[in-house]
Amino acid sequence: MIKKDHLLRLLCSLLLLSGAAFLQKTEAAPPSALGGFSRQIHQDVDMTRTDAGEKELFRQNFSGLVMEKSLEEAYPELSGVITRMNQMEWEQAKKLRSELIEEAKEINSRQSQHFYTFAYDYDVTMRRADTFAVSFLQWKYIFSGGPHGNYDCHGVNLSTLTGREIEFTDVFTDTEALSEVIIERLKEQHPEDLYPDFEKTIREFAAKNEFNWTLDPRGVTFYFNTYEVAPYACGLLTVSILFEEYPELFHPSYCQAAPAYAEPFFPYNTLATSLNDNKKLDTISIRSYKENLHIIINGKDNAVLTTSFHIIRPVLIHMEDGRNYLYIEGTAGDSDQRQIFAFQVNGNNARYIGTLPYTFRHVIAVSPKEVEFENFLTDPHGFFIDRNTRDESGSSVTDTCAIKKDGLLSFG
Repeated sequence: MIKKDHLLRLLCSLLLLSGAAFLQKTEAAPPSALGGFSRQIHQDVDMTRTDAGEKELFRQNFSGLVMEKSLEEAYPELSGVITRMNQMEWEQAKKLRSELIEEAKEINSRQSQHFYTFAYDYDVTMRRADTFAVSFLQWKYIFSGGPHGNYDCHGVNLSTLTGREIEFTDVFTDTEALSEVIIERLKEQHPEDLYPDFEKTIREFAAKNEFNWTLDPRGVTFYFNTYEVAPYACGLLTVSILFEEYPELFHPSYCQAAPAYAEPFFPYNTLATSLNDNKKLDTISIRSYKENLHIIINGKDNAVLTTSFHIIRPVLIHMEDGRNYLYIEGTAGDSDQRQIFAFQVNGNNARYIGTLPYTFRHVIAVSPKEVEFENFLTDPHGFFIDRNTRDESGSSVTDTCAIKKDGLLSFG
């Protein structure tokens, strides 16, 4: 016969086991995409008077990441980290502005052949936003005279729940094996561009956990800024690795991905992802040339619009049933009105499905000037998007939308 205290211990053990099983199921559940992120845009221009008239001495663009109020309330720790990060970057931008204005005055006073407009840009773009992780890129550009400016990007990876920075060792299990995969992929993608000793640099980054990287919806991307592994003319080099390509390189909890997501990317950078949720790495790039808009998928060129096109912001949309769409915000022809051009991606083909009278730009008319934001589309099941017309106050009108089965918008 089981004694009473033994029975109580047995019941407690069963409760602990069932609780552990519940936690394991919770941890194993895939994350859900999150919307509500945008970037707030500040622009400042400092003028100076010269013998030839007024000229721009310094130009600054600053775009900090912001969260919609309900998102801040749901994730206060994350909101606090992002707010402090913005404050730190803004203080640095103000300091640089003062220093670069003085440098611009001095350099331009010493020569009369050419006038240099100095510049500093800070920008962000989302890479992943879900209930597990928020990952984004910080872009910085400085021009202080000379033949060209200098730029670099930095990946930021944060826990959505706690705001804690996700460490390199949290995600990767074998840094030596990882470095060899990166080396081979760089050789494949840039066989003629790399420095002779670039392999040594990659292995040093791995040994010191100094890789520059972001978590993506279906994998990880590594970024190599100018002069790190190749000359300036080669630009920013990237290597993407899917979770399903090398699962042994990742801790299992980080291989979970949202079934549906939307992924913004920069217009003239190549996006690497998995369109079919498998081990195949797909590439998408967008170009506007020869009076056509081109979508290049895995090397296949789709000329999708026969008009001159200015690309502002593209977004890949992936639905849980495997459908893929591209939303490309831009202006076509002689019009300066922003619109969103929608395409369905099927295999290596892109098919035009419609033009939406909408923009990711959000404007609040506040005297004496406007406050401008750009919304990031990261959750296809619910996002804010603005009509490309304004109300009587001059502010833009925001709708709440989702992606329908045909790739266009549903409302409310």
